[in-house]
Amino acid sequence: MKKNGEIDKLHPKLRMIGNGSNQVNFRRAELNSSLASTYRPGKRQELSQATQDLLQKPDELLGPGNELALSKKTAGKRRRKLKTAGPPNKAYADIFIEVQRSSVAGAEGKSEAEALRADLEKKLAKNPDCRKFGRPVLAKRNFVTATVPLTLIEGLRSDKRVAFVQLAEGLNARIPVPAWASVGRTKPSPRAVAKSTGRADGSDVIIGIIDVDGFDFSHPDFSDGKGGTRFLAIWDQGSTFRDPPKAFKRGAEFTQAHLNAAMRASSKLPAVAIEPQSQQVEGSHGTHVASIAAGRTGVCPKAMIAAVLIDIPKQKDPVKERRSAFSDSNVIIEAVEYLLDLAKRHKRPISINISLGTNGGAHDGSSGVSRWLDASLATEGRSICVAAGNAGQEAGESDDDIGWVMGRIHPSGNIRSAGLAVDLEWTVVGNSIVDVSENELEIWYGAQDRFVIQLRAPGSDQWIEVKPREFIENKKLPNGTFLSVYNELFHPVNGCNYITLYLSPDLDERGPQGIQAGVWTVRLVGHEVRDGRFHCWIERDDPYEYDRVVRGELSKLRAKKKKIDYAYISHIDQDHTGRLWEVHRDVSVIRVVSIGGKFLSSARSPMLYKYCRRPQHLTESCVGRVR
Repeated sequence: MKKNGEIDKLHPKLRMIGNGSNQVNFRRAELNSSLASTYRPGKRQELSQATQDLLQKPDELLGPGNELALSKKTAGKRRRKLKTAGPPNKAYADIFIEVQRSSVAGAEGKSEAEALRADLEKKLAKNPDCRKFGRPVLAKRNFVTATVPLTLIEGLRSDKRVAFVQLAEGLNARIPVPAWASVGRTKPSPRAVAKSTGRADGSDVIIGIIDVDGFDFSHPDFSDGKGGTRFLAIWDQGSTFRDPPKAFKRGAEFTQAHLNAAMRASSKLPAVAIEPQSQQVEGSHGTHVASIAAGRTGVCPKAMIAAVLIDIPKQKDPVKERRSAFSDSNVIIEAVEYLLDLAKRHKRPISINISLGTNGGAHDGSSGVSRWLDASLATEGRSICVAAGNAGQEAGESDDDIGWVMGRIHPSGNIRSAGLAVDLEWTVVGNSIVDVSENELEIWYGAQDRFVIQLRAPGSDQWIEVKPREFIENKKLPNGTFLSVYNELFHPVNGCNYITLYLSPDLDERGPQGIQAGVWTVRLVGHEVRDGRFHCWIERDDPYEYDRVVRGELSKLRAKKKKIDYAYISHIDQDHTGRLWEVHRDVSVIRVVSIGGKFLSSARSPMLYKYCRRPQHLTESCVGRVR
């Protein structure tokens, strides 16, 4: 157990990742879209044929005689001391930096943020890997975004200009699968925003779309009536077919001239084949959203359209690409900045729609990305629409309906007094093979309270306790899972207290060892309670396939990451809104089980009471009656 007496400038997740070696972050980069790795592991030593044959006979290898013989061979031998892995100088992270507000300009009259941006640009220009990534260092108001090596982050912690540094939040392109409506369902409300006579047609504005799957710019819905398209430009962040935008060093920019020329030459080939995008999915989500916003029958049928196609690696993509690609909230910032600059050059107002996102954070508008967007809207003639999320379904409507896994992401409650406790069940599901996700749970509560957090692993009777201002970082448990818990006071951005828990697999270079499946019990104990309310937010992960070598042969191991949600019988909250972006997939099971302590037999649940069919004392049967 370690104590942290001061407010740390680094977000706990960034500290946990920075504590990992090149080898660990090489594997982690396959799963975390905010990380990339240029590390190349050495060639593994092949097992001899005799050893491979013996491994095929576990009964003989571990038989009574051999088991004793093996133990005698190792008896009395001193365990070899492990070598320090060294700094993760081949691991890179997308980060978001909040700079201390200062009325005094820095060197050469620049703001502190601009001065920090210039300093980072100089340092990163010397790193060949950073030049390959082609990511800009951006600054707005007192915020800076950049892609940096993990070894540089320690210097930011000691920089007096820096208030807080956090990892960018990974994005996800999981789109809900539509299903036939059940019999007897009420009809949806009319889609019309207003009467046709009560709104303009958008002829004087630009509609910006930030999305995935590609944009069918030649579709009749986007025709300008003259044989061309109303798309002004498409920035495809994952393409190299055209030159990138001037302000950026990656992707391809398809201008209106390119798109119209393709439409004129499309007698034999489709226009989208002449100017191909990196994603061209049938029934594209990007095309669908653009049609709703600015199609001929959409909200703004005469508006010009500008789009950014976000490059999000898919499961089928090569593992090498997933390790070297970024798809996180910082690419959203770049997309917004591109669209705002485009509108400025065309001297038109712009309304931007964003359909991607995550679940984590405080959900109070204090996150770096939220505040960056707020700063962008300080200029008139701009609006940004962000999806609230796809969560909300609380139960399957049929045996094969699993849409409910996206609906249960937010426990909340109230610890009434010191000495009382709340238990949360965190169930690692996986796919019955191995869970190789980095599973994340955040708990936010008021600055006037102090909570102690306790954790118990599946099948264990031992509790791991972390008091306020204490933390555990990358502790390997007997079951092979790595645990990190940070009980932080006074978040540097919003002043609230927060607890973060991470369950990490053993990302060994020889192949991952998954997180132990089963129920992990998280207990919140009131130490000092004046308000007692808390909110838990669960970050989702996505399934990936892992490649690993088993006895010299390459095999595919489908390692599905866990899902987090509430059990239906104890679902206690109707707040499903994503923190800033759209929710696509949730990852693990959480439910409020009991209020512990001496008042169990007489106290009603402060969380469950209003959802029960009738007032009762809190028992397991009462939990089962939650609607």
